[in-house]
Amino acid sequence: FEVLFSSRHGLFSWTPVTLLSLVGLFFFERRGLALMFLLIIVLEVYVCSITSDWWGGSSFGQRRLIGLIPIMCIGFASLAHHIKNMKFRRSIYFLSILLVFWNFVFIIQYRLGFIETNNYLTFKEMVTDKFNLPFAIVNKLTNK
Repeated sequence: FEVLFSSRHGLFSWTPVTLLSLVGLFFFERRGLALMFLLIIVLEVYVCSITSDWWGGSSFGQRRLIGLIPIMCIGFASLAHHIKNMKFRRSIYFLSILLVFWNFVFIIQYRLGFIETNNYLTFKEMVTDKFNLPFAIVNKLTNK
């Protein structure tokens, strides 16, 4: 559970667009291949969860699951294909863009040292500090 949802480098909490990608695998037309992809994801998460430092040290997000990116891309493409004729597709597209932007801001926070690199994050660090990031950057630049 923590490998996926923890504030300490959890896959979905640090890279939330991957949750949409996982959902997309359920709409993948080739069911056998989709089941194989889901099994690979489950096994990868299990392998990560049994290591002594399941969070991957001070890497950004769940670095150990980076090998799942091709599968996640297929899932995301499948979701995009599935919703293209739905009424609320613009909402899903907007949510996708928002989640990618959210992750980009998270990367900026991480690289500039505004968040812990090897510990659990608070709600403030994970959510509210993103809205204060421009002010924090200006403050950091002016105080050097």
